[in-house]
Amino acid sequence: MSSILPKELQQEIFERLPLKTLLRFKSVCKTWYYVFSHPLFVKMHRIRTIKKNNTKLVMVHYLIGENKRSAIYPMELEYNSLSSKLSPSTGSPFGEVVEMDYLNLPSDSFALLGSCDGLICLLDTSLPSGEDDICFWNLSTKEYKKIPVPPYFKKSNTDQGLYGLGYDDKIDDFKLVRVAEILTPCTRSDDGHVFEVSRFRPKSKVLISCFKSHSVVQIYTLGSNSWRFCQSQEMPYYFPGGTVPGVVVNGALHWCATNKRDNCEAIISFDMTNEIFKEVAKIGSMLHPIGHVSDSDTNHLAVLGGCVCVLHKTYDFKVDVWVMQEYGVNQWTKRFTITQKSIAKTRRLRIVCEFQNNEIVFDTDDSLVYYDPNDNTEKKLKIPGTQILCGAEEYVPSLAPLATRFW
Repeated sequence: MSSILPKELQQEIFERLPLKTLLRFKSVCKTWYYVFSHPLFVKMHRIRTIKKNNTKLVMVHYLIGENKRSAIYPMELEYNSLSSKLSPSTGSPFGEVVEMDYLNLPSDSFALLGSCDGLICLLDTSLPSGEDDICFWNLSTKEYKKIPVPPYFKKSNTDQGLYGLGYDDKIDDFKLVRVAEILTPCTRSDDGHVFEVSRFRPKSKVLISCFKSHSVVQIYTLGSNSWRFCQSQEMPYYFPGGTVPGVVVNGALHWCATNKRDNCEAIISFDMTNEIFKEVAKIGSMLHPIGHVSDSDTNHLAVLGGCVCVLHKTYDFKVDVWVMQEYGVNQWTKRFTITQKSIAKTRRLRIVCEFQNNEIVFDTDDSLVYYDPNDNTEKKLKIPGTQILCGAEEYVPSLAPLATRFW
């Protein structure tokens, strides 16, 4: 075919082939291997896959067995057939889902740090040393890559880090961003000055032992296989919720955060290309009625219809779904209210994927939950034999390579 068809036409044909076919063709010759591994081809194939495929692919992470080992299940949620599978007579729609083989991973105990275009980032939690391994894994090619340990990674020196995995279109590469809270031991002398322990003058009388806290932003780039500090700005935010993966909207990662200065809750974004944090909107006054603020109210960030969305869990066990219709404009519309207990009473609440008629699949404490806002109905989607749901992510099959790049 290479001697008959022009290269442009070959490219058009290759971009339309299923990923499984391309994986077989990569072994035919070196030329095809390099073509299918090039970042431009990988990018165009991913774009075409998204446009032509109505099937939602979801990676589900469970703990199973007495040792609570991690297990990953790939699930295919097809819009046209999912509703029919949820009828009471059909039982579980995922009775035939099979656990994914990940024998190339270093352990079967890990936490999910983020997901982007078929790549997932995992934190190996099996090591007792306090310096756990971080790795990338391509769900489609099964390729695995352990990455260097970031600076300030020892648990004794930092709170639980905040992570987010995204893609930089400018350099055609994946980036992992980490925000760490660094605690520096300090002492306060009798004259009121605060000194770091390493700089403290022994002759001064110590009245109080304390810690100074500051945030650092670290960025790992897959192509360079290295970490570096992002020194562009101060990070005046706290991030509640631990290692909840960032939400991607307009090519930027988003989290809920609390401003250290005014203690106000806000949505902040991180631009993967310019590597800048920005406050997108303050959400406290929007969500709380005048004269009412409850400590039991919580907010969860999501994406709905391509827009930033806040899932506001109220004190009376309801979930108000607010949508920012125009990005960056702090005007919100309450789309609907969820009263189902399986969604309203869970601690963890994330939108995994949505379908054409507004149906949503949520990630909750114990299972995925299918919800139809048109009639306020829900159904739990459990995989037989599983126990604790750790998380779920929608993904797109990708050829993205993890080995050292040659371009």
